[in-house]
Amino acid sequence: MGAGPAFRGGQHFRTHGGMNGEIDPQDLFNMFFGGGMGPGFGGGGTTFSFGGPGGARVYTAGGGQRRAGAGGARGPQAADSSPLLQLLPLLILGLFSLISYLPSLLATPDPSFTWAPSGAHTAQRFTPRHGVSYHVSPVQWEKHPFVEQYKAGSHGALKSFEERVENGYKNQLYASCERSREHQQRRILNTRGFLGIGGQPELEKKIRAERYEACERLEDFGIYFNIRV
Repeated sequence: MGAGPAFRGGQHFRTHGGMNGEIDPQDLFNMFFGGGMGPGFGGGGTTFSFGGPGGARVYTAGGGQRRAGAGGARGPQAADSSPLLQLLPLLILGLFSLISYLPSLLATPDPSFTWAPSGAHTAQRFTPRHGVSYHVSPVQWEKHPFVEQYKAGSHGALKSFEERVENGYKNQLYASCERSREHQQRRILNTRGFLGIGGQPELEKKIRAERYEACERLEDFGIYFNIRV
């Protein structure tokens, strides 16, 4: 329980205040800036403690370089493994994408078709739901797997194909109707003159009454492309 200070590490420090055991500021300055740390600096470190009624306090200096060195030894191993860990999520994502597309890659592609007779596409067919007309090659059609499945009583694959045919036809109608409506709307705006001066209301009414086959056919699919002006 002695009141005197105990020192380790080969360094000596003065204390003031007796029982409080505070370090002399001059010694502290010399320790860091005076070059007097001796072999303990950067090596095993300097440790000093104070006892007494005020309680024991332990101070440690140095030793940081050795810990940094130990940590640095592990750095290259972590650096070597980090690129692989960063690429791992991408590899997993690519694997799942490949698995999801694998059935379509292995499946037989749809038979080719056209909206009007062309080349070998001479056989006309109609989709059962909306009566969309399309033409296929008779030879290619008869050899396709879903035609053979249809003859065997399985209609699912052929039904899915005809739905894709209707979606393609619907997209074509939408593009055609959109172009017609834009042209119609520009013509309507031109009939209104400048600030109402020189307007042609009768001509505007006539233009508004125009009908377009693509737009009317879209209505069979539940799509209404109305005039916006």
